[in-house]
Amino acid sequence: MTKEYYHSYNNLGICYQNLGEYESAIEYFKKSVSDPLDYYNLEICYTNIISCAKKMKNEILVKVTVNKLENILKKLKNKVLYQTYWNLGLSYLYLDEKKKTIHAFEREISFPLDLNHRFFHPTKYLDSIKHLALLHGHQPLKQQELIKIICKIPKQMMCYDFSMYILKFYINNSLEYEANLLIQKIQL
Repeated sequence: MTKEYYHSYNNLGICYQNLGEYESAIEYFKKSVSDPLDYYNLEICYTNIISCAKKMKNEILVKVTVNKLENILKKLKNKVLYQTYWNLGLSYLYLDEKKKTIHAFEREISFPLDLNHRFFHPTKYLDSIKHLALLHGHQPLKQQELIKIICKIPKQMMCYDFSMYILKFYINNSLEYEANLLIQKIQL
């Protein structure tokens, strides 16, 4: 198979995934990568397989594929891979691995904001912050670090629902200082 077929096999996998035929989707995702050193396409392949494995409730396949993805990320350690760390965070959340979940979401939001980056997805970036707010719970210093990150988000990217979600979380969990700080900083 040549590299030219990557997109065709990947797209077929996505079609089967959308039809709920996850085993067929996984086979096409595996076929989409012809070069074992093509880390970017392997990363996409593994992320897609993890997505299918979660739908199939196949925890073993999720774990095996997450392990493969972790190895790829070691080779791509200096690359900005926004969505990959969001997907990895969701996978760890699925596997109930809190420390790894936090690390993946923190890695996602640690990259400099680049709204024009081809892998940047504002909704996923904001979702990482929402997950971190929940995972950090009653840790005021961690919540204040998140507020600093939230303050750096451009207004055109920040949605009202996101701000209200975080604010409600703070209020419902008696984090009044953080709620007031958020209101002040983003001028709600």
